[in-house]
Amino acid sequence: MNSPAPSYIHSTYFPHIDGLRALAVIPVLLYHLSPAICSGGYTGVDVFFVISGYLITRGILSSVRSGTFTVQDFYKKRIKRIFPAYFGLILGVFLIGLCLFSASLLMYWAGAAQSSCFFLSNFYFWNEGGYFASRCHSNPLLNLWSLSVEEQFYVFVPILIWALYKYIRPLMVPVLFLLTFASLYLAWAAMEQGDAKSAFYLLQYRSWELMAGGLLAFVPAMSRDQLRRWHDWPALAGLMLIVYPYLFYTPTTAFPGLAALPSVAGALLVLRYGGVGCVGGMLRSSPFVFVGKISYSLYLWHWPVIVFWKYVRFADVLSPSPLFWWEYMGMFAVSCLMACLSWKFLELPFRVSDWKPSRYFLLAGTGMCLTTVLCVATLASDGWRDVVHPQANASAPNGRFASDAFTARWKFHAGMWQQRLDGWKHREQSVFEKQLQQTVGTVGGLGRWGANRENPAFRLYSQAPLTELYYIGDTRYSPSFLMIGDSHTGHFEHGLDAVCKQNGLSGVLVVQNAHVTHDFQDDLQDPQGRFLKQLVEYVKLSGIRVVMISRNLHADDANVYSFLSRLTRVLGQSGAQCYVLSQTPVIRDAQIAPDELYPTELYARSLIVGSSGNDWAARLAVPRERYLKETAYAREAFRRLEEEGLAKVLRVEEVLRQGDVFPIVNPKTGASWYTDDDHLDDDAARVIGNYLLPYLREEKVKKRGVSGGTGL
Repeated sequence: MNSPAPSYIHSTYFPHIDGLRALAVIPVLLYHLSPAICSGGYTGVDVFFVISGYLITRGILSSVRSGTFTVQDFYKKRIKRIFPAYFGLILGVFLIGLCLFSASLLMYWAGAAQSSCFFLSNFYFWNEGGYFASRCHSNPLLNLWSLSVEEQFYVFVPILIWALYKYIRPLMVPVLFLLTFASLYLAWAAMEQGDAKSAFYLLQYRSWELMAGGLLAFVPAMSRDQLRRWHDWPALAGLMLIVYPYLFYTPTTAFPGLAALPSVAGALLVLRYGGVGCVGGMLRSSPFVFVGKISYSLYLWHWPVIVFWKYVRFADVLSPSPLFWWEYMGMFAVSCLMACLSWKFLELPFRVSDWKPSRYFLLAGTGMCLTTVLCVATLASDGWRDVVHPQANASAPNGRFASDAFTARWKFHAGMWQQRLDGWKHREQSVFEKQLQQTVGTVGGLGRWGANRENPAFRLYSQAPLTELYYIGDTRYSPSFLMIGDSHTGHFEHGLDAVCKQNGLSGVLVVQNAHVTHDFQDDLQDPQGRFLKQLVEYVKLSGIRVVMISRNLHADDANVYSFLSRLTRVLGQSGAQCYVLSQTPVIRDAQIAPDELYPTELYARSLIVGSSGNDWAARLAVPRERYLKETAYAREAFRRLEEEGLAKVLRVEEVLRQGDVFPIVNPKTGASWYTDDDHLDDDAARVIGNYLLPYLREEKVKKRGVSGGTGL
């Protein structure tokens, strides 16, 4: 379409879009500094999606119409635009992480970097718990999720537009409109079903925002004179729609879905009508245009700068924040500085380069391969545990607890096949395995063999409610004990496994959801009650002589005795000796939420970066006086159980006590004793395992006179 004056909205360069980029990136930065500054700043990403959809679709459409479109040329341009600053950021974050992070956090970086390398980080963080989950906020690569969504979108959009133009040109816009509406409908449906995490991260729910921008590229161009006839009203309306979510949305707003409509509609209006008038004057001003030019690098670097700054100051876990007002200004300034450097030395040189396409693809492939090698090396070395910060890493939790689910699954499958090759080929089934397989039909439907992460102990999955069984120790022999409970049984798995192997013992851990073991009914109509009765039959069959109960006893629950008495009566029918393990000391801190409290990780961090005057080991140690107060109900239940002869109580917390406190690290070796606020790490499990040893092999104690020790 020929306009009476030079076309403006579809011209080669329009500075007001750089200004719109600035209007998108600054609120994102301010939100990440603190939601109190700009509570809805995260919606700036939606404005970016619209801009990107418009610009990329306009470029594809122009090439298709002129007959010059090739897939090779399209991806060459994407590599020039995206890859240099992108992989420069990943490498820079790794180098800074080497200086500041413990091994477990480096493994967390490796999982995110590996997925980001192939533009799959949106799936990675979707699996990790969502954009607003506190765990994700400690990962300096979180912000790369949006780049992954964009690049996934551009895998199929160029071919789609080319095919529509070539074969059904009159239906191009209707087809794209239907796809846009379908994506919006899916996003709305996901939000209605409560799946905000998927609606936030996954392409099928976000593509409508990019397509909306793409549809604008099909709208006939307008001249400056035509734009001036509209005055500023459409652009002002668009500006208000963009700013409204910045001011009034919060992290608790049901977002995205229909809640993203104001940002998308506002961006479309400003793109279309914001080139002239007072809105255009503001957006085309030098400060806005400059920030827009560095907006890509600013978006990349602002989040790592904020994460590392808050990490060093412990501001990511402490509430209220220990940061001073000038530190927020410092984070803003450093983010802008890093953005300028990235733009000057990484973005610009590649943008103006004009090499053969094969050279760009070679550089892109090299960057992806080197990043993959770096990630695999980080995972294989357990986060460079013995190379970088060895003293701090000795006190940090084992990487399998702090690393991400992606890494854990990678190790799980490697361990499973290694175990099968090394173990099953060279021995026959033990008596336990044969007995268990014979009773598979009655004990909850046990069936599928596997491995638990990297541990070679056998793992079984049960059809009983939320139940997992672990065969630990020397698996050549039948088990001599069974331990049942929730995650407070599960945390003994690795440490107790090592102790049993050293002493020629084996056992079975029955790990269930806390509510399952707490709420069961003692009758065959209740699935859990039925499972426990079947388990009793198995204990009789296998000759197990010791049954232990270890679980979170809800220290403030007056029904502890009722639950324990019912459970011990059922398990006592097996004829085995019942023991109940006392409650693990719970770590608390008034400034840290329980779900954010990883004590030995904080202690390891303080050894690396300094604790700003806080002695975290002393600060988080549990006073014995507080422990006794918190476990009053449980201790009363223990007394009654022993008086009635239902069970013996093993006060395992005393093994960890040092004077009047329960420390978070081993006082002799400095090794971690906690993975979170109330779960033990392997070293503490080993120490308690040595204490439990005489009870685990009760018959051998009587014959040989073996006594247990603390294992310190």
